Parts: sequence; structure tokens; C-alpha cells
Amino acid sequence: MALKNHLELKELENIYCSRDNYKIVDIEIPKGVYTEKCYVFFSSHSIYYPNSDEIFEEVIVRNDRFEWVNCVPLDYSRAIFLRDLKKQWYFTGINSNINSFERLKLWLSEQVNGYDEVIFVGSSAGGYASTLLGAALGVDRVFNFAGQFFLRDFIKSALDRELNPILVKYSESESHKHLYDISYYLKLCSSNFGKFVRFVMRKIISKFP
Repeated sequence: MALKNHLELKELENIYCSRDNYKIVDIEIPKGVYTEKCYVFFSSHSIYYPNSDEIFEEVIVRNDRFEWVNCVPLDYSRAIFLRDLKKQWYFTGINSNINSFERLKLWLSEQVNGYDEVIFVGSSAGGYASTLLGAALGVDRVFNFAGQFFLRDFIKSALDRELNPILVKYSESESHKHLYDISYYLKLCSSNFGKFVRFVMRKIISKFP
């Protein structure tokens, strides 16, 4: 039976605390011969669905699912797969140690350090995280497929607020303000990447009345 609030899943907190909820795959390539590329793939809220104990047990507990594992380009040196089991746009990170957006950013900065090219990939909530973290870390490229840009759209109705309590919790926090409006966050980024994304956003927004 699907639950109204997925944060009530009986195994959710256990898996959040007991597993890394990331996967790293490295391959060796001759140094100096090929460009060393690191891809980081952010799972979306569709990592499991519907929100039932049975589905969570099958998809996450038993099969340990990550999105994008079958879509890795052949030219990678390192591929990192992440998932946000709480489905709160990575506000609580990925596990009990990397348990915030800031800690996730610091951890990722260590994992991608030293590569010739770093590419972040995600869709929906994963697209949101890939863009914000990509801008914060100044990565080379981001592929954002239908990612969210304005998270306050997800706490407007009573039902939305019930489904996204962590989003509600930090909605009035000065320290988290930049996470709710991607355009505001990107203005804080001085990198060429940040400037490029802002340019693309202006092009997108200009198409709407």
C-alpha cells in the first residue's frame, strides 16, 4: 500500500543511516594518453515509486538501485552515482554522515578533484542538484534534464507541505534561502559556468509571458 508521506517508510531511516547511498566506479586509463573524465550522476525522486514499503524493499533494500548506471559514456575514468532516499532535493544529503547540502558539496569536491573534466548529470530533482552543485564547484559541464529551478513551488499547497516537510522546515532559514531559487544561487557563482547557466536561464524565461 502506498503511503501518503514516503518519510514514513519503515526501512527508510535505516538505509539512510546504514548505507553510503553512493557508488563509485573507477577505471584505469593510461595517464597522458586520454582525458581523465569524472561523471557524477544524481538520481531523481523516481529512484523508487510508488512510495510503499514493498517497493522500497524491492528496489532499494534488495536491489540497491541507482539511476543512470546503464547510461555512462564509455570515455569515463570515474563515475559517481548518488541518491537522495528522502526525496527532499538533497537537502539532507545522502546518508547520516553526508547529511546536508553543504557536506555533500564538500565531499563531492574531494571526489572530483584532479580530473581533467568533470560532468554532472541529473533529471528532475537530480537535475536541480546537479546544476546547483555544478555551479558551486565550477565543474566543466552539467546536463540537467527537466530539473527544478524554484523549490517554493513545491510548498505552496497543504498537500505539498505535508509531502515535503524538510523543504518546509528550512523555507524561512537565511542559511538555506539560496537553495530555493536557483537564479539567486547562481548569482553567487563567479565562475564562467555560473554565467553560462544564468544566460541559458534568461533565454528560457524570456520564452514565457
